[in-house]
Amino acid sequence: MISKRVFVTAMLILGLMICMTSTGVAQSKKGKGGGDFEYRNMWRIELGLVAGFGLDNHKLGVTEDDEDIEISAGGGVGGTFAIGMPLGDYIDIGVGIGYQVSELTPEVKNAEGKFERTCFRTDIEYKVPISSIFRVYLGAGFGYYIPGDLDLDFSELYEGAHNVYSYDDGMGFHITFGFESYRPSSSMFWRLGVIYSSVTYDLNAVESDGVEIPIEYLSSDIMDEVGELDGGGFDFYLSLGYYFR
Repeated sequence: MISKRVFVTAMLILGLMICMTSTGVAQSKKGKGGGDFEYRNMWRIELGLVAGFGLDNHKLGVTEDDEDIEISAGGGVGGTFAIGMPLGDYIDIGVGIGYQVSELTPEVKNAEGKFERTCFRTDIEYKVPISSIFRVYLGAGFGYYIPGDLDLDFSELYEGAHNVYSYDDGMGFHITFGFESYRPSSSMFWRLGVIYSSVTYDLNAVESDGVEIPIEYLSSDIMDEVGELDGGGFDFYLSLGYYFR
């Protein structure tokens, strides 16, 4: 489980690395794609951090202050790895893998819950140079999502239980928008952007305190909340990468 403190620390470290790569930009031969960087035929690899929010929150209970306890199958925090290459001067294609985890909101002392998933993605992006070292890009693609379990441990509550809901893999799509800046002298670059994703997960198995429960035994109220999870959301990402031949 990724704590907020660990995530914030990682973001600060990555931000410091980006600041280091953004200073002292050297001049090089001007490429056809615009700016002072020969972009054509250059592969890229990048590592990034993501954080966002889901489009649909599933209500699981209430706190002592009568505040809803919710979890979303979208958003959360995580990381990404991607590799790509350009097709000409303005088009970029790539593949990547990402991991994210969502947790209960608000955080409570006597209950835990999380929903993890891994995504394999393909992307195509259109990049437009806006200065010698900056590009703006718009992209889209498809993803294959492998969900972990919706793991809800309410066993410390009165008449509570530890319930685990399992889901089928899902296919979805996403749209990206962001900025990219690079340092020609070192081929390093950083990205800052937002991604909208859309995917749903269908329930296929349930366990309660280690005992398998047939799905048809679940009440309509439970099925309305967890029978189909909307994994769509908006995520903000910050990445650091390297161009190479």
